[in-house]
Amino acid sequence: LSKQQDYYGLLARAQSANSPALTPPVFTVDAKQLRELRRRPALRRARALLDLQRVSAARREWQYATATMTEAELRAAAVIANEWGWTDRAVSSLRQANSPGDWELLFPLPNPQTMHSEAGKRQVDPHWAYAISRQESLFVADIKSSAGAIGLMQLMPSTAKATARKFKVPYRGAQELVKPATNIRLGVAYLSELMAHNDGNLVYATAAYNAGQSRVNRWRARDGHLPLDIWIETIPYKETQGYVKNVTAFSLIYALRLGETPTAFNQVLVSMGLAPFAAHRPGLGQQQHAPVPAPTAPMPTPISDELLPATANAVPSKLQAPPSGGAEPTPP
Repeated sequence: LSKQQDYYGLLARAQSANSPALTPPVFTVDAKQLRELRRRPALRRARALLDLQRVSAARREWQYATATMTEAELRAAAVIANEWGWTDRAVSSLRQANSPGDWELLFPLPNPQTMHSEAGKRQVDPHWAYAISRQESLFVADIKSSAGAIGLMQLMPSTAKATARKFKVPYRGAQELVKPATNIRLGVAYLSELMAHNDGNLVYATAAYNAGQSRVNRWRARDGHLPLDIWIETIPYKETQGYVKNVTAFSLIYALRLGETPTAFNQVLVSMGLAPFAAHRPGLGQQQHAPVPAPTAPMPTPISDELLPATANAVPSKLQAPPSGGAEPTPP
């Protein structure tokens, strides 16, 4: 179990005295397969559409091209998407392959300047904000949920409007939420608000981002005396349980990528009476193989009117299961 890089595997690793340093899984792609995929008509059409900034049409071509790919082909496709700067398709292809992936591909760091600037301004850990964004949207900038949540951090327009007013962030309406900079600016500000409501506890704040602060208040009043690992298991909504576990695990890996102390994961460990992970050590989390090619072309800002499944700031009902979508049912 401690060899797995999901929530339970990472907890098991933390409780084992003999676990090796946490590093990315070995990731290899056949060069011949890469050359063959680059010649496929559907992928060439997808790239041409990207160059024309027709992102929705490019995404459909990509989905058509990858629908029948083998695991090895999907891994190669993820590398190609990363070369193009198409972060969300790289992550999506690896998830479709159900394959361990290079952290650069599976846990990318898009929009770094905006993310770090806003996180610093609001005193929010960037690794936590990245983990939330990955869970919410897989970094699809123009994603819209059936509930009406929009963009990278899946903000409801009402939440965005209230956050903009409270934090004095320029905001002209929901149409701006597909812009990564605006979405990140408001999403990170909202995370800081949830941190304040939850006394700096990122596990409670993560649950509130998904299920709403009022529900978390009730759950804390009932079970707040429990260690956080047990508290997570008492969350009555399975989607929110999975959401919190994923974000907590993702935040550890993002902390290693960024050289930060993994605050959320450490809060769980300390509540269990375990020693926290130390800050990033030299070499921890570095590639153990040939590096994945860096993106060669910038991505245009995607603006789309298509409806894609996602969830964020969800308000699950006791009479029905919370809507599924942006929250992944199981960690990769």
